[in-house]
Amino acid sequence: MNYKIGDEVIIARKDNTWASPQMDILLGTKAIIRKCIGESGPYFCHLNFPEDYEGNKYQEYSFTGEGFDIANDGDVKPVPVEIIPDEAKEPAQMKIKYKNGDKVICFDVTGKRDIVEGGIYLVKGCTEKCVTIINEAGNSVNYVVGRFKKATPAIIKAYKDKAAKDLATKIEAEKKAKKDEAEAFNKRTEIARKAMYMEAREHLKKIAPIDGRVSCYAIVYKDNVDYNPNPHCHASIAGNEGRVALIDDIAYHLVHNPKLKEKEEQYRDWINYVMNEGPRSNCFIRQGVEAALQNGVVYNSDRPIEEIIGACNQLREGSEYHERLHLFTILRKKGFSGNVCYLLSYCVSSDMKFVGFDNIHKSMHDSMEVEQTFKFFREGYFLTKDKKAYNKSSNGYNFTIAAWAASYAKPGETSINTFFKERLTNSLIKPAGFGAKSEAVTMEALLTFATVLEPLVNKF
Repeated sequence: MNYKIGDEVIIARKDNTWASPQMDILLGTKAIIRKCIGESGPYFCHLNFPEDYEGNKYQEYSFTGEGFDIANDGDVKPVPVEIIPDEAKEPAQMKIKYKNGDKVICFDVTGKRDIVEGGIYLVKGCTEKCVTIINEAGNSVNYVVGRFKKATPAIIKAYKDKAAKDLATKIEAEKKAKKDEAEAFNKRTEIARKAMYMEAREHLKKIAPIDGRVSCYAIVYKDNVDYNPNPHCHASIAGNEGRVALIDDIAYHLVHNPKLKEKEEQYRDWINYVMNEGPRSNCFIRQGVEAALQNGVVYNSDRPIEEIIGACNQLREGSEYHERLHLFTILRKKGFSGNVCYLLSYCVSSDMKFVGFDNIHKSMHDSMEVEQTFKFFREGYFLTKDKKAYNKSSNGYNFTIAAWAASYAKPGETSINTFFKERLTNSLIKPAGFGAKSEAVTMEALLTFATVLEPLVNKF
């Protein structure tokens, strides 16, 4: 739109042609076009400002045509502002609401980041429309008069009483919302458990016990439950939009895996570590092992799927790769933490051979950068902060399970596989002379490294 000198306009939006971008001009202010350059701007207009701003009653600013609209054109309601013409010798007298040195309390901080609601400030200068205050940083801030009140003891008390009441009301509302959500969640998960233990288990009874069955879980939606009695992995937990909970039947493994049943106590200890102690423990709704076996493992659906799939994988390693339980238990009985026992039983076989870590589709990957891996075990997930909660999205996880725990080691960085292998195998007396390599690991080397590993993977 083209404008001409003398047009009355209203400041409708900010653009990148402000003559003095440090000045926060109130949108909705009326102004008059004083100069035009070219057919499409920029345009110069005069705006009213406080008397103490650069000693002027008005200041000239430059906008493109996108900066304003013709006054009263459209839905924008202008703020009544007296326009001071160029030829005015003496500005009109303005009423002063506050005086220098007054203390004021702010009730509205719309559009301002350098003052706080409820803050008490010292007045430096004031016009009918604008007050200049000194903020906490000692800087002058120009703001609308009507958003302050004199900071008398009565006004301050009234504000604090109202703020306290509003906060109490907000807290009660949040408590009620959480309680209602918890009740709804419990109801949904109970429906899922019934589906798991009535329908899924009836189906499983017809299947001959086979060592190596991997998983048995149910995805809970708002209106139905999708149960997966015998899938090859947890890939289907991605489900569809509207998922609200995920339940894993781990007792299934004890029923259908005779070899695991022989190691039930070791398996119970593994479950407790993964659910309640390990780096993925916040992916579970905390409960005891017995409750988890009786009622199913309930995952924390407020966490993203990138975390939950890692928790699923790590939990099922105790049954899918139950041979690891042997070394895990030996180290546990010697007093080492669950994190140390888990890592060493992962990369060292039950016959004391270094087998390393797995591929990216597992909960650990041999190329994970070692410092990031240690940080993950100390603090939990830190690469998933921008991911949506499982119950608020329908995202999949693209099979890069371990990559969300720690990034790949770059050139010049050390991988977890290299770090562990060097310290577990190269520390031995070489059977074929100096420099020869061996994949064997002695218990002495294992225990020595376990002691070194403790402070690296635990937050004391």
